[in-house]
Amino acid sequence: MPKAAPIDPQTILAIFDYDPTTGALLPKLGMEKAVRQTDTRQWEIGRHRYSLHRLVWAWHNPNQPNPKYVTFKDSNCYNTRIENLRATSTHPRWAGHTKQRKALLDTATGAITFIDPLDAKFDYE
Repeated sequence: MPKAAPIDPQTILAIFDYDPTTGALLPKLGMEKAVRQTDTRQWEIGRHRYSLHRLVWAWHNPNQPNPKYVTFKDSNCYNTRIENLRATSTHPRWAGHTKQRKALLDTATGAITFIDPLDAKFDYE
């Protein structure tokens, strides 16, 4: 599978408007021919297809680099409102795996706690 093309947030801001009630991106007037919706969760821009949730993330975070993964907090892939999206560097399938969790040692008590990378602040790679 080829690597996805990076999303240019400035292009996304120029082409789309965001509907906060539904989490949908709507083409601005005059931009209807520049994009094509291939299904309910994908848009085609030029020759590249992008997932709706990744476009919504880029629309709201134009000054940040493209994250490795954008996941859904409630696991509902149809809920693309920005409040339901989070960026992570760990694949959601492996987020709870012990090798992916980061151990923190409390030097005062000697206790070790694990932090799930999906709950921690996202660090861009």
